[in-house]
Amino acid sequence: LSVMDRGVRFMTTTLKNVFRRFGVDEDAVIAIQVIMFSVMLLTASGMVIDFGRAYSAHSQMQGFVDKAALAAASELDGNSGAIDRATAAANSVSLTSSYVDSGAFAIKEIVFLNNNPEDDGTFDYSAIARDSLETTDDTDARYVLVIAAEASVRLSLLSMNIGGETSDVSDVAFTTYAVARYDEAICGGLTNLVMCNPFED
Repeated sequence: LSVMDRGVRFMTTTLKNVFRRFGVDEDAVIAIQVIMFSVMLLTASGMVIDFGRAYSAHSQMQGFVDKAALAAASELDGNSGAIDRATAAANSVSLTSSYVDSGAFAIKEIVFLNNNPEDDGTFDYSAIARDSLETTDDTDARYVLVIAAEASVRLSLLSMNIGGETSDVSDVAFTTYAVARYDEAICGGLTNLVMCNPFED
């Protein structure tokens, strides 16, 4: 055999041995599985942390909107200037409320109603005007609807650049609303040391 043929035969045999050893070598199998599992675990952890922060901020917003609606409703006594006092009370709550990394809580709209809007899970703000519930009369305003301005929480873990690709979801936007009414309930001539249900006979 010529030197060239022996060189080709040596290279062929060497390559066959290398590929044979690579085919039966299982040393890296665990490493690949660990890497794949780690990526899935980090992604799931990122979803839990990011959406947990969004849920927490939404819950805080709902709490602030409830407080603003209750503060406004407490001023709806049917007397002159009730709507102005109720608006000021709701706005004072918004000025003293803020939540995690979403800035200050803000009120988008305060609407005064003469009746309670029905909410079957598909509440539509435009139905208020259609059903003639909105009022600007101090003596007719019995309910208040407070709508929060939209806020968002940045998804810091899910929006990280992994493998050269950035997630399309960079933040979660949310808003909420609350309806409240001012009412008084008195338990006859009982003292304030006695607990009672004013709606019983």
